[in-house]
Amino acid sequence: MNEVVPKFQDSLFTGLSNVIPDIAELGIDSILNEGILKDIPVVSVLLGVKNTAQSLHDRNLLRQTLAFIDEFNKGNIDEEKKQKYKKKIEDNPKKAEAELGRVLIILNQTIELDKSKILASIFRAYVNEKIDWKIFCEFSEITRLFFVSDFYDLKCIYYHDSEVVELSYGIDRLAALGLVKITTNPEIVSGGLGSRRSVELSRIGGFYYSLVAETIS
Repeated sequence: MNEVVPKFQDSLFTGLSNVIPDIAELGIDSILNEGILKDIPVVSVLLGVKNTAQSLHDRNLLRQTLAFIDEFNKGNIDEEKKQKYKKKIEDNPKKAEAELGRVLIILNQTIELDKSKILASIFRAYVNEKIDWKIFCEFSEITRLFFVSDFYDLKCIYYHDSEVVELSYGIDRLAALGLVKITTNPEIVSGGLGSRRSVELSRIGGFYYSLVAETIS
C-alpha cells in the first residue's frame, strides 16, 4: 500500500480523469488494452513491472479505481477546497495513508461500478467539507452493505415518502442500515382490524441520498 497510495493520490488530483474512457463499456481485459490509461500514475503501479494485471482480482481493483477517479472529478467540487485537501495530505503522508488507503481497501472489496461511483460522491462531499471523516466512514460502510438495487428503492421513498409503498426485503435492509423508518398503522381490512406498514427516510437517509443522488440516474 505504501507505493500505491501516492500514485492514487497523484491520479486523483492531477486532472487526468478526462482521459478515462467509459469504464462501464469496457471489459476488464479491454481496460488493459487502452494504452492511454498507462499515463495515469495509479494504473502503472497496479499493473506492476510486468505491465499487466495477472489476476481478476487485480484487474477489478484497477477498474473500480478508475471509476472512482472519474466520478470524483466529474462532480461539482470546490476547487479551493480540493487544493486545500490536496495540500493537507501532501504535508501529512500519514493522513494520506489512512484516508486514501481506506478508500483503496474499500475499492478492492467492491464488484459493482455503481458502488465505486457512490463512494466517489461521498468522498467528494468530504473534500468539499460537507461531511467530516467520521460520516464518510459511516456512509462508505452503508454503501458497502447495501445492494445497488436498494438505491432505487431509496430514490422512490425520497420522492414519495408520505405514501405507503410495497415493502420488500430490500426496504427492511435499508431500515437495518438506519436509512429509512418503517411504521405500522392499524386499519380496517375486510371488516376486521389489520395493519398497514409505511416507510419514510430517516434524517440520515435523506442526507445520504442528497449526497449521492446525481451518481445514479
